[in-house]
Order: sequence, then structure tokens, then C-alpha cells
Amino acid sequence: MAASPPLSSSSSSPGRRRTSPPLHSALLREDYDEVLESEVFIDVNRLRKYARHGIPLEIRGVVWKYLLGVEKSDR
Repeated sequence: MAASPPLSSSSSSPGRRRTSPPLHSALLREDYDEVLESEVFIDVNRLRKYARHGIPLEIRGVVWKYLLGVEKSDR
């Protein structure tokens, strides 16, 4: 009976946590900031698109207010 090949291990150990946020979350935060800092209109469709990939904790409450229609998107 042939033995199955050993499973390859990843370079990081399973017990270690990442100390810095992943690159995509930093870019995502910049994208959210661009939408939320608009002077005239908050593009709720763009917020919805970004939210599908996760909302940073620091701005989650603000984003959800727009997504749920609690805050008006025009200023």
C-alpha cells in the first residue's frame, strides 16, 4: 500500500497572529474614507460594494447608518 505524500506546512506557525493588518484592509479603509469624506453625497452603492469585503471596526457604526438608511446620503 502506497503512503500518501506528507502535507506541506505553511511558512507561518498556526499559533502566531499577524501583528499588522493585511494590506487589503488598509486599502479598504482608504476607499471608505474617500466615500465618507465626500462633501455633497455619500455613494451608498459604493459603500455596499465595499461592505461585501468587510468594514473596518473603527468606522463600522458610521457605515451601517448609511447602509440602513438611518443617515441621509445627501449632505
